[in-house]
Amino acid sequence: MLASFAAAHRVSVAAVALRYVLDRPSVATVIVGARTDAHLADLLSVTDLRLVPADIAAIDAVASQVPGPVGDCYTLERDPNGPHTLMNWKNQNLRGAGAP
Repeated sequence: MLASFAAAHRVSVAAVALRYVLDRPSVATVIVGARTDAHLADLLSVTDLRLVPADIAAIDAVASQVPGPVGDCYTLERDPNGPHTLMNWKNQNLRGAGAP
């Protein structure tokens, strides 16, 4: 579905996804990474992209069917065996910044 919106707007699927997220009322910014100049130019295309209400409604309909994480925003970080444990450092103050 995102691919059809991307083709209609002549941008990448990533640009459509970024625009959709940026248009959420509770989102102020997104963090993206670009490996090449071309990738950066593609990501910057989001600044000129405007999704029409029909696009947003269609994406909303699909997104509403996907369950999010259960609990408050820190539940994933509290789980010692969860997927975020590998990404987050624990007990940084005990051994200094960067300690495993």
